[in-house]
Amino acid sequence: MLSRVGIIITLALALLLFLWLGPQQSLLNSPTGSTLPTGTSGAVALDPSATKHATPNAGQAKKATPAATASFPVLPSLPPGYSPTPTPNPTPTPTVGATPTPTPAPTPAPTPTPDPTAGFTYSPANPVTGQAVSFNGSGSSCLATPCAFIWSDDGDGSILGGGVTMGFTFVDLGTKYVRLTITDGLGRQATVEHNVVVGAGPSPTPAPIPTPTPTPLPTATPTPTAGPTPTPPSTPSWYVSRSGSNVDGRSWGSAWSELNKINWSVVQPGDTIWIDGGATACPSAYDFTTTRPGVNCGMLYQSIMVPAKSGTAAARITIKLSAEVGHNGTAVFFGGRTTPLPYCTQSGYTAGYSGTVLNAAIQIGNVQNLVFDGRKRSGFMLY
Repeated sequence: MLSRVGIIITLALALLLFLWLGPQQSLLNSPTGSTLPTGTSGAVALDPSATKHATPNAGQAKKATPAATASFPVLPSLPPGYSPTPTPNPTPTPTVGATPTPTPAPTPAPTPTPDPTAGFTYSPANPVTGQAVSFNGSGSSCLATPCAFIWSDDGDGSILGGGVTMGFTFVDLGTKYVRLTITDGLGRQATVEHNVVVGAGPSPTPAPIPTPTPTPLPTATPTPTAGPTPTPPSTPSWYVSRSGSNVDGRSWGSAWSELNKINWSVVQPGDTIWIDGGATACPSAYDFTTTRPGVNCGMLYQSIMVPAKSGTAAARITIKLSAEVGHNGTAVFFGGRTTPLPYCTQSGYTAGYSGTVLNAAIQIGNVQNLVFDGRKRSGFMLY
């Protein structure tokens, strides 16, 4: 294939050379009818008859007019087996220019933090009254910190505690609807509820009753006189009064002087806390114009009572208005104002405060089996 291509290229170059040089003509000083010398190749002699030069007459023709001879180049012959070397294609030189700036990869969108999930276990699976129950919410998921874990009872809406784990002792029988609510740092919530069935705990073993020693028969004389029957011990009592000295709460004189002064560490299930209501009871209904609870009647308390001890189903703790004369008026749990609240149709009112205005009189937290007894209408007055 390359030999044929080489031959074609050579013939094309010879043709171009021929066209460029053109026909060459020369005048030869040779007589008419002369021929090219022997050995001259590539030259063609023109026929004398083809010339247009004519002699007018024989007498005038003394010299013969030489004929024009055309000369052509001789095409070179290719040697046998000739194979031209192919000319390599030139390698293109890249254009020098500015280095292209790579396109930056797009920044991936941030992955959103998943919502929290709530789940918990508790042990033992079948608790009884008086037995500590462990609650564990570590199986929950909360990635958007900080996270708040709140445990509550759907049965009464009370708060049982906080934190990932919690321990709690139930004192009543029945089903407790324990709920765990998780709030993450973005304000999203997750909640789950389990029913915890609390059974009866073992009954305490009663103390053995000692066998009474038989009383010896009295002698005939003298006949002994029977002594007074001893009074059975009463239920332990505690006292709260604005007039008390706040020593130990065991009497009106040493009574705790405010609701927030009660020492709950000494109060036990079955105890009674007596609240001093002053000597004058506030009438009901009252209009605040002449009654003025805590000013013209009753005894005023200006702190929040936060019970910190639970009773039991069989021995509840009772907070009760005193029944004693001079202390059985009205216990007024007040919000901190130095002037009474406005009443209907009052033309004007100027609020006066002393200290911090309270938003509650009694706050019940994680306690049970408490009894509040005002003993009468307006025995306890909260405002």
